[in-house]
Amino acid sequence: MVDDHKEFSKILEVLKENPRGMSVKQISEAIGINRISVGHYLELMLLLGQVDMESYGQAKVFYQSKRVPMFTMMDFTSDSVLLVSDKCNVVSANKKLLELIDSKVKKPEGMNCHDLFNDFNLNIENYVKKAAETGEINEEITIIKNNSPLYFKIKIIPTVFTDGTPGFTIIMEDITDYKKSVEALKESEQNLKELVKNLGVFMGNIKEFEKLNADIRNPLQTIVGVTDLEGGETAGIVYNQAIEIDRKLKEIDIGWKEAENIREFIKKYAELKKEE
Repeated sequence: MVDDHKEFSKILEVLKENPRGMSVKQISEAIGINRISVGHYLELMLLLGQVDMESYGQAKVFYQSKRVPMFTMMDFTSDSVLLVSDKCNVVSANKKLLELIDSKVKKPEGMNCHDLFNDFNLNIENYVKKAAETGEINEEITIIKNNSPLYFKIKIIPTVFTDGTPGFTIIMEDITDYKKSVEALKESEQNLKELVKNLGVFMGNIKEFEKLNADIRNPLQTIVGVTDLEGGETAGIVYNQAIEIDRKLKEIDIGWKEAENIREFIKKYAELKKEE
């Protein structure tokens, strides 16, 4: 069957020279092959999308297909694409894939696909064999490049090429940014859990400070209020003690308003001392 397909290029060549189309008889005469064989080739080429056909009554006219070849479209995708034969030899590779593997080989056609990925410790042949057994595979893989992990979603599809030979299309979608985003989200979630946990401990400490604050502030404010009314030598003694207590209150971060009565007392007697 593969030998038959060697005649495809001859048929495509004469169709290219005759854009208005040709009948089976005309093609047969142009390439020197009997009509039955030409008809057989054309049926296969129709299935492969290499030629188009229009019917005019009982006559059939064939044209070179206007479809864009797969090889031409490969460089327009953001994915890395590799076409390999059933022996895992490279048929074609797009620019994205060559950039990924930092290949110095501009035309890798004919190389074994194992050699392309040798530096990445990726046995692509195993995936191709699996695709041959199951029909198609969709998996996530990781390769290490420049000591950094790169994540890909790899898809391998059994393919029939334009010359009729079997092979596989390997598509590698880069999902590294997506993976990193997921990991960052998990890390943020964990940090949030730790924050909530620590916040609970902090709130418990705040309650302890509030109790300590009440134990100190409430009696002190009573003393300050009584001393303020009485005045005299007692006020001077309380004044000095109040300054020290106020400093301690600041250290435990009760705040300015929490010691407002004490500060008013200090301010009042500070002004009295200036007048003396």
